Amino acid sequence: MPEQFRGEICFEHVTYSYAPDNEQVEPVLKDISFCAQPGKTTAIIGSTGCGKTTLLDMIPRLADVTEGTVFVDGMDVRKLLRHELDQAIGMVPQKAFLFSGTICGMENRMQHRKNSGRLFRLRRQRNSWRKTNVVLR
Repeated sequence: MPEQFRGEICFEHVTYSYAPDNEQVEPVLKDISFCAQPGKTTAIIGSTGCGKTTLLDMIPRLADVTEGTVFVDGMDVRKLLRHELDQAIGMVPQKAFLFSGTICGMENRMQHRKNSGRLFRLRRQRNSWRKTNVVLR
C-alpha cells in the first residue's frame, strides 16, 4: 500500500445485491461505472433506498461488490487490508452533528439521571472550553 493515497476512486461495472445467491432478488445496484477524481466534487444523488449509502460503503469494504471492482488509486480494495483502508479513508456525513442544545441544557437533563461521572466529565470539559475562549451556541 502506498504511504499516502492520492484519492482517485473508481467503480467498474459494480453490481450489488443483498442476496447474491438468490436470483429472484433484484440487485440494488447494477453495472455502475464512474471515477471520482481527487480535488473534484462528485455528487451521488437518488431517491431514498436506491443504494447511495451502499455504494459508498463499498469503498472501505463495509459492503463488498457482488460483481465488478472498486479501485482506490488503481488498487482493487479487496486486495488492500481493511485496517489500511480504515486509516486512509475518512467519511463525512451529509449532516454534521455533535449534539443538540446547549451544555447547560444537557447538564439539566443529566441531573435527572443518576450518572454523576458523566456530569462531572461534561462540566470539566465545559470549563476547559471556557478557558480557551471557545463559544458554543
